[in-house]
Amino acid sequence: MQKTHVGTCCLSHHQNPGSSPFGCHALAGNTKGDNAVVLGKRRRYPVLVGVCTDLVVAFNHDGTRELACTHKRLLAMMTYVVILGKAIESRSEESPQVLEKLLSPDQKRVRKILDHVASEGRPVLSASETLMVCNAYSIPTPEQGQATSADQAVALAQDMGFPVVLKIDSPEILHKTDAGGVATNLTSQDDVRNAYSDIVAGAKAFNPEATISGVQVQKMQSGTTEVIVGAVTDPTFGKLTAFGLGGTLVEVLGDMTFRLAPTSADEAASMLDDIAGAEILNGVRGAAPVDRSALTSIIGKVGALIADFPEIDEMDLNPVLASANGATAVDVRILTDFE
Repeated sequence: MQKTHVGTCCLSHHQNPGSSPFGCHALAGNTKGDNAVVLGKRRRYPVLVGVCTDLVVAFNHDGTRELACTHKRLLAMMTYVVILGKAIESRSEESPQVLEKLLSPDQKRVRKILDHVASEGRPVLSASETLMVCNAYSIPTPEQGQATSADQAVALAQDMGFPVVLKIDSPEILHKTDAGGVATNLTSQDDVRNAYSDIVAGAKAFNPEATISGVQVQKMQSGTTEVIVGAVTDPTFGKLTAFGLGGTLVEVLGDMTFRLAPTSADEAASMLDDIAGAEILNGVRGAAPVDRSALTSIIGKVGALIADFPEIDEMDLNPVLASANGATAVDVRILTDFE
């Protein structure tokens, strides 16, 4: 078999399929049976995991390693991956101008934002940059704007209507609540004006070296359930989408599930049932079930985004407020790694 560099297989260093640290079945959307083929992406390269009873065929960065397999369907898939890998390698040698033409208008917007962040050596996108990225991929967010003075904050609040939420915007302050950088349920001009002053003063006291880009003014949202949708970069498996119960207690609850990115609609839907608190999404104590299709859509869009732009190292949409009528990401954080 001709060698080609087509990516990294998550089972490439295991002689026995059962010794995989997480199990390809779990990360492949609960694939069942002894014969499983998982085709995904690790950064921009295809990934192939082939399990034929007790035989494994795997590709890695050093070329093709064939242990043994007679399964015709798997071999056909292997051939497809080799062809796809060659096509991607060929494309990677094209000029930046040619690659730019391959991007959609929305992808070009994100590309421009990330290039700007890289040029400034920043690991974190600003609130306004994050909003533009979400808009490019149709990830629902509340009506909002950025103010650099109390008067601007009041004007924005009047335009979008009360109640509103104010949040500090600083690349050095990732957890806004810890810095006293969030004020909710503001119902008047005086509330907004006072909250603006308190938030800026609190942020400066929390981190005197922090750069204060401004304050986000956001239309306050309602929702029955707080969840988290996100993305992480695993050193072995690459880009993963994440879902779980969210809010300020997400670290305490630890109720999360993961899938390879990009994530299909079926895989995203299965994530809603994988968490221990799945029944909460179905409605408890008389509450209406959340809009599952809205959550599934957000998971898919996050998976597509991080698969398209591997320099996005981590993404948190927390909380996402879910109700029977939809879901909205009220706070989003994007971290990058350009190395």
